[in-house]
Amino acid sequence: VYGISAFSLAQDIGVAQWQAKEYMDRYFEKYAGIRDYQKNIVAQAKEQGYVSTEMGRRRWLPELKSSNFNMRSFGERVALNMPIQGTAADIIKLAMVRVQNRLKAEGFAGRLVLQVHDELIVECPEAEAQAIAKLLEEEMEQVVALDVPLVAEAKVGKRWADAHKYRKRTERLKNCQYYRQEERKMNIHQEVELLDCPYCGGAALLEEENGWCWYVTCVDCGAQTASIAYSTPEERLQAAQKTAQLWNMGKAVRGGFSD
Repeated sequence: VYGISAFSLAQDIGVAQWQAKEYMDRYFEKYAGIRDYQKNIVAQAKEQGYVSTEMGRRRWLPELKSSNFNMRSFGERVALNMPIQGTAADIIKLAMVRVQNRLKAEGFAGRLVLQVHDELIVECPEAEAQAIAKLLEEEMEQVVALDVPLVAEAKVGKRWADAHKYRKRTERLKNCQYYRQEERKMNIHQEVELLDCPYCGGAALLEEENGWCWYVTCVDCGAQTASIAYSTPEERLQAAQKTAQLWNMGKAVRGGFSD
């Protein structure tokens, strides 16, 4: 959303342009401070010639003085993005140092093997798994003090993919009630009834894909219906009802969540 047009967003996420514009309008209406941030950070970058992370790391932006419109636009997008993503990168790097130092200081056999975005992956003997999971959460949550809390959740698995599957399942289960409450505000779930999963008896969740189709998923085993698409706001509820009918008739494909 930061600096992108409705046309580009529509192409990126595969929806109609009117849907992308509606999404952006709702976003900036709900988070009104984002507009002010965008204007202020770009103005500051033009005045200073750089932007910086919360830790003080700078990104100089000579592009903002370019005579080429596309180059100036690129500089503005970097000015919007770098303080946020750059701060996130600084935080995870600091966490890596703290985790490695503590693993060594406390004599664990486990070792830090990989960082992926906001995740740290530690390989360790099974006997150390729970202690290292606790260590990871402590160090990642306490690495910096911000106005909002940093929340870390460690998961254990024989493989990285196994830990991800477990996390996806628990996240979907925890968010299931929230999603349904949000949909009720839009008068969707008031009109849709879902039976429990025909395969495992788990909770069913009606989900929307990028503002153009609906599908139903079991939060436990991952059974899923085919998607029912819609192209206008008027067709949205009808598509949701058709998707629920597929699920309630047992027309779902059984399978686990993808890695």
